[in-house]
Amino acid sequence: MQSMKLIFSSLLSFSIGTASSQYHIYTDLTNLFGQQIIETQDGGLLLAGGEDCYTPGSITIEGCMFALHLVKIDASGDTLWTNRISYAGSFDHIFENTDGSFSLIGTVSDSWQCENIGIGLFGWPLIQIMNISSHGQKLNEIHLTDECEFYIADVARMNDSLFAVFGIYTKSIQWPIETEGRLFLLKNTGEIQKELIFPGDNLNKVKLLSNAGNEFKLLYVDTLRHIHMDQYDNQLNLIHQDSTIELQDSLFLSYYSISDVGQFENGDFGISFYQRENNLLKYRFFRFDHVLNQISHQLYYFTNPTNFIEDHHQNIIVCSSYDDPMTNLDLQVHYLDAYGSTLYTYNVPYPEDERPTKILRISSDQLVITGNINCCNYNDTIGPGKSFIRFESQSMTSVPEIKSDSLLS
Repeated sequence: MQSMKLIFSSLLSFSIGTASSQYHIYTDLTNLFGQQIIETQDGGLLLAGGEDCYTPGSITIEGCMFALHLVKIDASGDTLWTNRISYAGSFDHIFENTDGSFSLIGTVSDSWQCENIGIGLFGWPLIQIMNISSHGQKLNEIHLTDECEFYIADVARMNDSLFAVFGIYTKSIQWPIETEGRLFLLKNTGEIQKELIFPGDNLNKVKLLSNAGNEFKLLYVDTLRHIHMDQYDNQLNLIHQDSTIELQDSLFLSYYSISDVGQFENGDFGISFYQRENNLLKYRFFRFDHVLNQISHQLYYFTNPTNFIEDHHQNIIVCSSYDDPMTNLDLQVHYLDAYGSTLYTYNVPYPEDERPTKILRISSDQLVITGNINCCNYNDTIGPGKSFIRFESQSMTSVPEIKSDSLLS
């Protein structure tokens, strides 16, 4: 049975709202890289991550992953079941199927799967699908192709058994290096239903976005630093295209990475980019309307920022760490308005070093924040790291509503 500590806390009151929370520490979930969390059909959560090979008192190679750890949690944060599956990688894309099973799509770096020489668990990347039961048992594991140096850029779900996948294929052992993008429809049985090839020079930052009616959108940045949004149907027919003119201060696009892309309730798009500077990230947030006209642009400096979400007041929420040099890393929650300007920020102090990885708004309108504590190899004297989940109910009664027409550029 998984050991767990539960803390009930009440935060300070703010002029624009109050919050109450539950905080769970899972001591058996150690050093989980690439944590992912999704809400499940039964109102619970599935937490997954690649487990690092760190052991206290030993020399550790950063990012050396050797297992996939799955944890099913109920709506109150209590553990229903756990499973640990041997796996040299992590899954960034997890989907629940209508029968309660799960499909996980990710990239594995395992030299035994390829004919190239690798070192230990480090080899050439290979795309892989794993299907697991509703109770976490592995049903099957499928390698997408025999080609190595092939990794996932992003995945969007089309229906219960079909996914749109964008992969990057690199022939790095050749000179000059050849790179190409591949957009394909993938069944969870491993079959590629249809495929399109893109020259690698024309798209270098890619995100896929699910849409209603078995359609999806492909967002990418070209070499001229223009942002494009192409819409496809479930047969990979291109049905619509939008693109930006060159953005103000767009030089950053040549060296920033896409952090997150989301579509808001009114149809606008939010896109965040980041560039790492030591522990901080230069974090740029853009809001576009549905045809990619730029509405706003903000720059922040965050430590360990998560993805962003939208609440029911049209505010944007991002979680990060607050680096207090006198104590440790605390959680920091940022409320931004619809334009990305700061409404307020508050710290959530805990006695150890919290590094958030994901923030999720679930159907009960609670916020769920997950991450690691004392991880990973941040300080070898206090490891191994543990995982945490924070459930937070937010009251924002005095935040002014933003009129929809004020968002138009």
